[in-house]
Amino acid sequence: MKLNEIVRYLPGLKIKVIIQVINMVLSTKNVFTVEEVSELLGVHPETIRRAIKRNELKAAKIGKAWCISKLDLEGYYQSKGGGKLFAD
Repeated sequence: MKLNEIVRYLPGLKIKVIIQVINMVLSTKNVFTVEEVSELLGVHPETIRRAIKRNELKAAKIGKAWCISKLDLEGYYQSKGGGKLFAD
């Protein structure tokens, strides 16, 4: 489920509650697609694909799709100067 879909289901809630729900959903997820990572980081999917091709971001290719582990995503984000990406 995409983040904007989650927000659509929570129209009457305050932003703090929405962020808590999103963090809860993300904390249970262990593998992400390129599209999910790009949405999470606010960048174009091609930016994520280039990072994978440059070996900046570890990923496994399953069929035609790239799969990025939560641990590798956290490491990539921190290597770019970000802090803790996930609440857990």
